[in-house]
Amino acid sequence: MFSAKEIEQAIKEPYNYGPHIGYLGIYQDRPIYIKIYHLREEAFNEIVVLAQIKCTNVVKLMGCCFEMERPISILEYVPYSLSNHLFVANPSSSSPISWEHRLRIAIEIAYAITYLHIGTSRPIVHRDIKCSNILLDEHFKPKLSDFSLSVTIPVGETQVETRIAGTHGYIDPAYICTGFVSEKSDVYSYGVALFELLSGKKLLTLIERDPVLDLSFWDSIHKEITDKEKGLKLILGNGLSMNVNQVEQAMACMELAGRCITHNRDERPSMKDVTKQLWQIERAELPPPSFSPS
Repeated sequence: MFSAKEIEQAIKEPYNYGPHIGYLGIYQDRPIYIKIYHLREEAFNEIVVLAQIKCTNVVKLMGCCFEMERPISILEYVPYSLSNHLFVANPSSSSPISWEHRLRIAIEIAYAITYLHIGTSRPIVHRDIKCSNILLDEHFKPKLSDFSLSVTIPVGETQVETRIAGTHGYIDPAYICTGFVSEKSDVYSYGVALFELLSGKKLLTLIERDPVLDLSFWDSIHKEITDKEKGLKLILGNGLSMNVNQVEQAMACMELAGRCITHNRDERPSMKDVTKQLWQIERAELPPPSFSPS
């Protein structure tokens, strides 16, 4: 636990991730991110979840403070957001993320989500997987962040009923239609994020219709991601220097993204299978990593 005095002494400057108020700070000569929550429920939710996670691809919780007007968590500082790298206003003004780094980001975030689903005492569903919640360090190592909306699945169950939460365009249509969220809801969100990582384009900017939440909206998403001809054009037009083998890898990843966003949850792969398939795409000569809850 951090005291209010320690927080006040550590704060250096405003520094926000997404909708949350936050500050960049220095504690014991190392940078930290001080996150301030609007709702106490979201604070407890994220802190309790992060306290039980030990995964190098998840932002590390360093402590918390409840002595101030709003609850606070202290997180490791990760300087960059994937969305800021992908969705730049002027792509020519900055170097794009290389294909090798994009594939590695896809694999490591898939691994992190797999850990949430099978590596903890009860499965954790993130509920808000998107490119802006994927942070990058100086070496492009990805870290999954923002667990304020996450939920745990009760023992013996495969889904849980909750209020609808998440980000427009990434939310599982089956979740919105039924009110039940499951691990396959994260798979759907990951599929959308994977598409954006491959194409360098924000999905909703490619859909030529009003973003109304109905079946035709999700049909538009499915069509956009599974259209192989469009996918190839997006990959070739993303500003990367890619050889034939890398283009084939990217198309295989795009096909996998399409399977992740299938309307029928039962037809989607698990995140464990997604991770193994990405690993095989990257290095076909090596066996996929083994997973066991620990």
